[in-house]
Amino acid sequence: MKAAICDDTVEDAAFMEKHIKEYFMKKSIPYECNVYQSSKALWYEIEDGQAFDLLFLDIEMQELNGFELAAKIQETAPDILIIFVSAYESYVYKSFEFRPFRFIPKQQMESMITQALEAAFREIVSRTSEGYIAENQQGIEKIPFRKIVYIWRSWSRKSWRRKTARSWTLCAV
Repeated sequence: MKAAICDDTVEDAAFMEKHIKEYFMKKSIPYECNVYQSSKALWYEIEDGQAFDLLFLDIEMQELNGFELAAKIQETAPDILIIFVSAYESYVYKSFEFRPFRFIPKQQMESMITQALEAAFREIVSRTSEGYIAENQQGIEKIPFRKIVYIWRSWSRKSWRRKTARSWTLCAV
């Protein structure tokens, strides 16, 4: 499980990191958690191909706010679960436009973070366990079922069409 926290308030980021660490250590789940005080720094990492399963995004930030960052992430990496974190509960309805996994008010962080982590872990496990394993010229690849439009077999070859964030890809085995 690879998570990231993006919050320009050092104390809030440290609080979330502590709770994430405690949760995964208690459950004996291997994890990595990166902390970013800059939304642009996180965006550059994702744009460069850094993979994350789960993001905790503050909404009120310099440079890119959490909503702008979420919109960019959803274009490039739509499978990342996003949990918005904000001191302003009034953002909860606006957050629905970005289909977050959860919204946690900072005032309720301590009581809600464990429940959010548990639900996120279950969701990520269910997503990764459902897929088609294929061997191709690049090696062995697991394709989530939800990204496969159809599979066909022609003579001794199997092929499938896969949908990514921006295009359709024809793949052959």
